[in-house]
Amino acid sequence: MTVAAIKTIYQATAFDKDLTTLRLATMLAQTPLTVSAWQGKQLIGFARYLTDFEYSAYLSDLAVLPAYQRQGIGRHLLKIGHDYLGCRVTITLRAAPTAKTYYPQVGFTACDHLFRLPRAIQLSVNKLSSITVTAQAKISGQQLAQVFQAAGLRRPIYDLGRLQRMLNNATFIYTAWQGTELVGIARGFTDGAYVGYIADLAVAKSFQRQGIGRQLLAQIRCDLGSQISLVLLAAPAAMTYYPQLSFQQDANGFTQPRQW
Repeated sequence: MTVAAIKTIYQATAFDKDLTTLRLATMLAQTPLTVSAWQGKQLIGFARYLTDFEYSAYLSDLAVLPAYQRQGIGRHLLKIGHDYLGCRVTITLRAAPTAKTYYPQVGFTACDHLFRLPRAIQLSVNKLSSITVTAQAKISGQQLAQVFQAAGLRRPIYDLGRLQRMLNNATFIYTAWQGTELVGIARGFTDGAYVGYIADLAVAKSFQRQGIGRQLLAQIRCDLGSQISLVLLAAPAAMTYYPQLSFQQDANGFTQPRQW
């Protein structure tokens, strides 16, 4: 696919995108999975996923040229994406208001726990002198399992190979440390131009309510920049937490849950 072809589809479908060539080129280069539909040599539709191929995926775009809509092309793109990712990955998306009735027809379920931090909103934070947040530390699947367990998150903590692949395929990993002890992590994916999906935010229970989660998210926002919106699925216990950090609950969230 070319930037020009994608730009044509965005313009034809009135997608809310900054259509500069540089941003689109960055987006295309940093998207790990794109499924495309063609009529001869013409690109007529595509689905764009940010994913680790192991546990989580965010469907950033599903776009089909207007002349080819209502022919099942979107459904076919979604099926190919789902089959490629497999039954171990939950797919999340934020639907356009006009598409809210479409996604239930193609296997997605509406959810009320999608939260979004819009572009340009910064997160203020009082840095903790005893905690170091970094994007440079490399951790193992075993360490990830330990912090998930300490945080009480439901994750495949006994499948260390899968956890290691979740780390290897993440676009960004931020860790929080007290000395040499790993006490928190934020992990996710971004296309570097438009959206970032936070797949995991975990802080050990004994270190919660100290601002570590806020500090992790603030560092992500600072490093990714104000042109990128951040999206996440909140755990039930965190539904009241994210609004305190300026995240907005989104009524247009849909998921296709993993089977295991």
